[in-house]
Amino acid sequence: MLPNVLPRTEADHVPVLADEVRELLAVRPGETVVDATFGAGGHARLLAQDLRGEGKVVAIDRDPGAKAYFDRFKAGAGVDVRFLRGDFAVVLSQLAANEVKADAILLDLGISSMQVDRPERGFSYATDAPLDMRMDPSSEQTAAAIVNTWDEQELVTVFRRYGEERFAAPIARDFLKEYFRPGRPGGRPTVSAAPAPPRTSRRPLSVPAAAAAAVPGDSAGVRGGAEP
Repeated sequence: MLPNVLPRTEADHVPVLADEVRELLAVRPGETVVDATFGAGGHARLLAQDLRGEGKVVAIDRDPGAKAYFDRFKAGAGVDVRFLRGDFAVVLSQLAANEVKADAILLDLGISSMQVDRPERGFSYATDAPLDMRMDPSSEQTAAAIVNTWDEQELVTVFRRYGEERFAAPIARDFLKEYFRPGRPGGRPTVSAAPAPPRTSRRPLSVPAAAAAAVPGDSAGVRGGAEP
């Protein structure tokens, strides 16, 4: 197994832009912090330290695997903590409806090692795994179901809208042509099944077309009297 898909422990997790996040949010004792993409809890742990024993951390994540990380985080947080499982867009709206106020909100958007490092989740290119790609494994629709049942134009729309892929049309066409060609080995789609963009493209891209719905992003913070 390749090194980047070996099982990881909580100690292996290094939160991205940790110093910048702490500086930007400038959390103070007594405040309420919302980590809307909790993951393995790396950012939440640092922000809880900045509360210095006074305040609250609300953790949100749609991946059920995050709960185990939260339980370990809770044991050493030193402040009031709460875990809410769900899509952050929905949960934040619910908190706002309940008039829950926050002093700082963090969103570290995109997939993480919790998904990429587990071949059975179907996000990584390092192994030829089933094409799953569900952020919430309890959701019914997988990426495999999409490529098996959606027509070419629907796939083009997904790749273009969510993957910002300018070669969405030829990728969708070539993918379906290859996947459904007679005599193709294998009975199920995998992460590596889709072709690359046309060679005329100068933009380097190794992302298979079916991964376009897994939208990458950057860390984002909101500071100062925000209401989730």
